[in-house]
Amino acid sequence: MATSGELSKRLGVSDETIRQWSGEFGNWLSAVATPTAPMDGRRRAPRYFTDDDVQVLHTVAALRSEQKGYDEIKEVLQSGYRVESPPEEPSAPETGETGTGLTIQQMTATLGRQQGMIEQLREERDRVLVERDGEREKRLDAEIRATRAEATLEAYQVMRPVQPPTEAPSVPVSPTIEVQASDPLSLRVEVPRKSWWDRLRGR
Repeated sequence: MATSGELSKRLGVSDETIRQWSGEFGNWLSAVATPTAPMDGRRRAPRYFTDDDVQVLHTVAALRSEQKGYDEIKEVLQSGYRVESPPEEPSAPETGETGTGLTIQQMTATLGRQQGMIEQLREERDRVLVERDGEREKRLDAEIRATRAEATLEAYQVMRPVQPPTEAPSVPVSPTIEVQASDPLSLRVEVPRKSWWDRLRGR
């Protein structure tokens, strides 16, 4: 197990940052990494970090280097994603120390590891974005199909056949007699002929 000072050197952050992360992401750390104050008010027990704790805080450090917020980091930790733990501090310090207490070689190695973690996180981000876009396309396709189904239903209701009106009973019409003359000028009026007796009497 590692102490707060040892872990801060391995991650390249301050002790205060380690304490802050331990409180913020305590749900993913062991009990020895998040000791509580005794009931009698005595000094809190020192923090110790297991290998799993180191891996969790190393993941937090990598995500913070990408300017991720605490809520986003918690979602990543909840998903189970972890980055590889950094190697332990070498026992014999190398020459060329900087103002941060790390040697140039250590800083170079840390930067290389951070760059590798950034690439891993970018790949993970791209994978999540692709899956999210796929879900968005599925929802959009479902909405389009639902809209088309509603439009088809409305069209069927508009095109539904209308009941024809009831026909009134037919009234029989008396047949008419038409008299046609083939030639009106040929019509003659026939006067009945008188008998000889009528003529004699002057009728």
